[in-house]
Amino acid sequence: MRNGIEVEPLVTRPRKLIPRVWKKLRSLRLVDRRFPEVFEEALALQEVFTRCEVDAVFDVGANEGQFRRRVERLGFRGKVISFEPDPDCVAVLTAASKGDPNWIIEPYGLGDAEGSLILNRTKASGMNSFLQPTSGSGTGFEAWMEVKGRVEVPVRRLDAEIERLQNKHDFKRPFLKMDTQGYDGAVIRGAGTELQRFVGLQTEMSIQPFYEHMPTMVEHLDLVMKRGFRPISIFKSRAFPPLRVSEMDGVFVRSDLQGN
Repeated sequence: MRNGIEVEPLVTRPRKLIPRVWKKLRSLRLVDRRFPEVFEEALALQEVFTRCEVDAVFDVGANEGQFRRRVERLGFRGKVISFEPDPDCVAVLTAASKGDPNWIIEPYGLGDAEGSLILNRTKASGMNSFLQPTSGSGTGFEAWMEVKGRVEVPVRRLDAEIERLQNKHDFKRPFLKMDTQGYDGAVIRGAGTELQRFVGLQTEMSIQPFYEHMPTMVEHLDLVMKRGFRPISIFKSRAFPPLRVSEMDGVFVRSDLQGN
């Protein structure tokens, strides 16, 4: 029991769930043989959201709201709290969320210290990062990661914000999604013990470093698991050039919610 709700232990991929999700994904045109990782993410999220009764998503590194649109297509109708420090992206999010009481925009970054940081603004805004892009990394994304400018933005710790947000928006079983281009570990450290309020999380894990001082996949996986979360799905998120995987995404659930 947690927060007064009886929770059925999570088991990985029940057979009865897969056909139903597959049919829904096909009807929404979310399944493409060229991109099986889209199905992997959708299946994992559908399972976690359903079995763990997720009622809010913390979308950290929201960019222009792509993840919010993905979970909406999966049928999620709870609150989405989008954290985004880039002023241009915040303007896009604010316009897109107008009139939607379930989409909340928080215009700052999350990290392991309160204050401000310099955000590297890249040619493709989805590659923006507090870390400096690596040069000659061979990831195939160098052109998109060209820094076109820098801006100082506010940064807060998640453990300093979550109680305020919970009191204001009345959620009980949040899910933490992170897509911060090498800064997910800082977000996790900044959550402190409040990370245990989340039933699950999604994070990026790098095989090839896109940014300087970015942790390896092994280091980041170790950090997440030491915080009491276990993976239910790990899948490639960037596979370019051909025959090379640069980055993986992992969906995790708090270990006390999983079956033995």
